[in-house]
Amino acid sequence: MSAREISKRARSEDEDCINKELKDVIDLEKDYADNGNSDEHAKNVFDELLNKEKSTDLLNIQDKNKGSKVRSWIYLWGNRINHPTDPKRYIYVCDQVLDNGKNCTTRIETSGSTGNIISHLNRKHKIFEHSKPSTTTPSLKQVKISNYTILSTSSQISEMTQERQKHLETLLFEWLILDFQPLYLLKSPSFRRFINALNENFELPTDKKFRKRILEAYEFSQKQLKQYIQKNAISVSLTCDLWTSRNKQGFLGITCHFLTPEFEMKEITLAIQYMPYPHTGDAIQKVLEKVIFEWNLQDKVFFCTTDNASNMKKCLNQIPWLQRLSCTAHTIQLVVGKGLLNAEILIARAKRLINFFTSPKQNERLLNAQKKNSEDVEEEGDLNTIFYRAVTDVETCWLSTYIA
Repeated sequence: MSAREISKRARSEDEDCINKELKDVIDLEKDYADNGNSDEHAKNVFDELLNKEKSTDLLNIQDKNKGSKVRSWIYLWGNRINHPTDPKRYIYVCDQVLDNGKNCTTRIETSGSTGNIISHLNRKHKIFEHSKPSTTTPSLKQVKISNYTILSTSSQISEMTQERQKHLETLLFEWLILDFQPLYLLKSPSFRRFINALNENFELPTDKKFRKRILEAYEFSQKQLKQYIQKNAISVSLTCDLWTSRNKQGFLGITCHFLTPEFEMKEITLAIQYMPYPHTGDAIQKVLEKVIFEWNLQDKVFFCTTDNASNMKKCLNQIPWLQRLSCTAHTIQLVVGKGLLNAEILIARAKRLINFFTSPKQNERLLNAQKKNSEDVEEEGDLNTIFYRAVTDVETCWLSTYIA
């Protein structure tokens, strides 16, 4: 038997297989015609066909001597013919069209493994497992049974129920919050086009609705945290710090610390409160007391740790039922800072040298000099691990002065 006759016979077997699957779909649709629930009907049809296909595939694998075909997505992009001499092997014939308009004539011999075939489709034709064949694909190719059921339920997949809409909104809000995404994404035309392409029936919420959800989530979480503290904390300690944002606005951060009955340390952020200018001790006292009473901690708190700023000292001195504890790290910073005054001239000269090499021109010359004297040629292009750059110190971190 010639190769052409073998190919013709294989195509005929594929066509018979597809016709039989289509007949199974029609028969099952008749069986469920009296069922008024279309969703349940489509589900039952799909489940029975899927179970039938799995059992058929299992029989095909067990009975290899009968020449049964293994179902795989690669047959959407090519055909399988029997090997002319070895009955245990077969030949995969790729029938895709190349960029120059010619047909791909690649033939791959295999005994069952599809690795080389998948590699060929990925590398040569940029075809992957989830790629969809064009509508002009010949009907003689072996098609998955799920293709037929999807056609009958495609209109139902895109339907958006109220529960589904709420679930997708929750997932969107979690992504925006947990990944620190800006709210203007909800107004972005390109982002809206992307969401519409995923599901045109999904109504993208506005930024106003998102802010409302944030307030609702905050109120719910605050209530739960209050109950948790009252139940698990005998006494608590606070940390309080006033800092300035990049837009020059002041914020007071207050954190609660306590041990549970199981001796687990817990930390809960009570507030990051906006502080209008001036940041006096009296203003800080009002905000701090308001937060403490809002969380019902006036009978549990006994220590508050702050830095050594004068306004913080004045604030805690005016609250008789709350003791102040100086921040150890901040105290060490002040001590080391005063100790470095003896080396002030040496540090100033080092800073001038560092500032010299941080300019773009001198930084490039420094890198070129290291490249020229580098002995490790293989790693010469890795700038982060081999070549050194000038490091500047940070005023509020004394260790950075030592490193620089």
